[in-house]
Amino acid sequence: MIVDARNFLRTDQIMAGMLLVGLLGLAIYRGMKSLERIIGRRWGVSQ
Repeated sequence: MIVDARNFLRTDQIMAGMLLVGLLGLAIYRGMKSLERIIGRRWGVSQ
């Protein structure tokens, strides 16, 4: 998506793609953090 938009000079699509990638990264980070917390409680590991 970003590469195609770059080829056609579609700055709006490039920015939307970058925002989407960032939000996906944030969602994965928070999901893994929550999962780590749940597993830590279940196995008795504290931080």
